[in-house]
Amino acid sequence: MKGLLKFFINKKTIVLFGVIAGIAVIVGGYYYRTQILTGPVEVLVAKDTINGKTQIDATMFIRMKMNSADLKALNKASGRTDSMIYKASEANNLIGKYVKISATIPKKGLFYKDVIVSEEEMPDDIWREVEDDQTIYMLDVTSIDTDFNSIKPGQNVAIYSKYVDEVGTLMQECYIGSIKVYSVRDKSLKDVSQKGYNGTPAIMYFIVSNHYYQYLTVGSTSGVTFYPVPIGNMKEETTCDGRVTEEFIKRKLYSSTLD
Repeated sequence: MKGLLKFFINKKTIVLFGVIAGIAVIVGGYYYRTQILTGPVEVLVAKDTINGKTQIDATMFIRMKMNSADLKALNKASGRTDSMIYKASEANNLIGKYVKISATIPKKGLFYKDVIVSEEEMPDDIWREVEDDQTIYMLDVTSIDTDFNSIKPGQNVAIYSKYVDEVGTLMQECYIGSIKVYSVRDKSLKDVSQKGYNGTPAIMYFIVSNHYYQYLTVGSTSGVTFYPVPIGNMKEETTCDGRVTEEFIKRKLYSSTLD
């Protein structure tokens, strides 16, 4: 009788321990999952606004903890993923790199890897030649635009505009008569003019006046397409004052802010 009682006591003990262990696993799993999904993540943020072409040093960023869920929502809104953020543990990998010429990191903004490049990826020290009244313009191009990669750095080209005006007429105009190509890069920012490299042209770099930069930038968001044309392909009678294109952009935007 005592042996049978001992058996039942031990059996209840085993069941009790099993229930406790099961609860512990559930609670532990829930806590772990909660920490992964909503726990804090330490990231790097800009101490102050950082403009394009700036080399990053340790004084330019601070560490900040963010809620995982908030971080995921922020990334989703910008079309990025968690892996594209420089976390605090990657600080040493960030130091010495540059902000892309076309990008700006706002104060307390995250450091995304798609706006950070190495010195080798910067476009041929082009920024060293920019004057106070100039800036760098990056024109999206294709292999056809570059005459199948026959347009090389140092060569002068014309910039043409193409758009459909208010009455439905396709307009094409020589916008800039002659401008120097400083660099031609593929989507990964590698120089396609390098010997032995067969990359596909995606970006062409120019130094332009602030006036031209304003119209090139605003025009590209107002239905105007800009593309390069080798000087040798231009007709002799072509004139390039760009006034028709600029007037169209002004009308398109109903803006009085452009010169």
